[in-house]
Amino acid sequence: MTVKTLTTLGPAHRRTQFSYSGTVERGVVLNMAGKPRIDSRVFSEALQHFAGKTVSGGFQEDHPRPGGFGEWLNHHKPGARYGSFVAAILCAEAGVRHSLKGNAVLLHFPDAADPAPAPSSPVAIDRARLAARAESYEPDIVRFLRDLIAIPAESCQEGPVVQRIRQEMEKVGFDEIRIDPMGNILGRIGSGKTVIMMDSHTDTVGVGDPKEWAWDPYQGKVEDGYIYGRGACDQRAGMASLVYAAKLIKDLDLAGDYTLWVVGSVQEEDCDGLCWLYILKEDGIRPDCVVITEPSRLRIYRGHRGRMEIEVHLRGKSCHASAPERGDNPIYKASRLVQEVEKLNERLRHDPFLGKGTIAVTEIRSLSPSLCAVPGACSIHLDRRLTAGETKESAVAEVKALPGAEGAEVEVLMYETPSYTGLRYPMEKYYPTWVLEESHPLAQASVATYRALWDRQPVVDKWTFSTNGVGSMGLMGVPSIGFGPGEEDVAHSVVERVPIRHLVEAAQFYAAFPLTYTAMVKQGNG
Repeated sequence: MTVKTLTTLGPAHRRTQFSYSGTVERGVVLNMAGKPRIDSRVFSEALQHFAGKTVSGGFQEDHPRPGGFGEWLNHHKPGARYGSFVAAILCAEAGVRHSLKGNAVLLHFPDAADPAPAPSSPVAIDRARLAARAESYEPDIVRFLRDLIAIPAESCQEGPVVQRIRQEMEKVGFDEIRIDPMGNILGRIGSGKTVIMMDSHTDTVGVGDPKEWAWDPYQGKVEDGYIYGRGACDQRAGMASLVYAAKLIKDLDLAGDYTLWVVGSVQEEDCDGLCWLYILKEDGIRPDCVVITEPSRLRIYRGHRGRMEIEVHLRGKSCHASAPERGDNPIYKASRLVQEVEKLNERLRHDPFLGKGTIAVTEIRSLSPSLCAVPGACSIHLDRRLTAGETKESAVAEVKALPGAEGAEVEVLMYETPSYTGLRYPMEKYYPTWVLEESHPLAQASVATYRALWDRQPVVDKWTFSTNGVGSMGLMGVPSIGFGPGEEDVAHSVVERVPIRHLVEAAQFYAAFPLTYTAMVKQGNG
């Protein structure tokens, strides 16, 4: 074992410049006596977050670099009292001076005698020229994103935002633009052999209680390098970057033997994956890969847990509530079953990469002729998150086997709400787990693109939430991967935002990726 040290640095080290990378295996908190500036609970949460993950980040000129422990502290514990501690540094290089006086975490990293060589791009891309051109588009990208944020468009109401996307696609010069019968917008660049599709869903969740917001959620407030508003990162940012990636391809002659389809999909927030079932079954396009632009903090995400929506229906016997003994109250049965669901959650399967499967009761409803009557039926809604190795069949069987579920009807729900065009395309609310292997050419091409653009190794991880990947790869088997601007943990929140820097860098990635992927696929095919 090689022992490395992760330590926070105080004022004496404020001009340190340092970068690091490693896989966190385990860690313990050390030297927390005296007056710690960051408490052990915060460190414990961070260790849980980073366990088993590749950590890569650093510290430069008073600010932690993206992707590391210091950024996590700043983002997840805003307003916490850190005093003079401004960053967390992994001392993974010989000759780095550090001190264990104060707050520190000891991390153990497995030795890697023969690490696999990092993939490199087989094509030469002038990254300085690409970055400069992308930077020049920043005002247009920001304006376009703010326009998109200003258009409320929850699921099944996406028509106006789709039309705004069409206008911008026409402006930058897409070769073909079409809107399919479901209402998805598809813009094409090129007409080569390799077919690449990049997805950004066009719907958002609602705003909830407007009083929770400190600003107008549809204003697209710009402040301190961020754009704020509903849909800022989930998921209008991806579309803004994609459209201007297409412009980069056109302006810098980055076309090749590929066809790129930029997809603005619908109804993802209501029924993730449904739009991709339609696109892949009905639109006549079969891509070689799909890139999902959900917020990933510019990390490469290669999967996530699946999910499903289950309802358990319990029957009883209704009667007047003044004499409850004459009936059979299904709410009492449901209360016992709810306790068993809570116990089931504790023993569900765990996967080293995806994490643990979960089950939660999210709604209980009863059916009664009156509030003065014992109800005759009661239903429990279950949110089930599926890790690797868990299936629809196994999840249903687990619920049916619970004490108290005898005689209950266990149902996997259907989604049948029509799209904004009026098209109805029913789908079972089962969204399978999907994971792309790290050795897959799509994953390798994504890493190679990142390295070619920024000369460093990307963080490769997974989402916590669910995406359209459940449709493209989970149900339809098309290799899929994720890379998107924004932070997953502010999605659906009243502080939803996206860094403007992410928008520009994501556009660079989307513009460079097709050439790299196409070349690596050709290499693999001999």
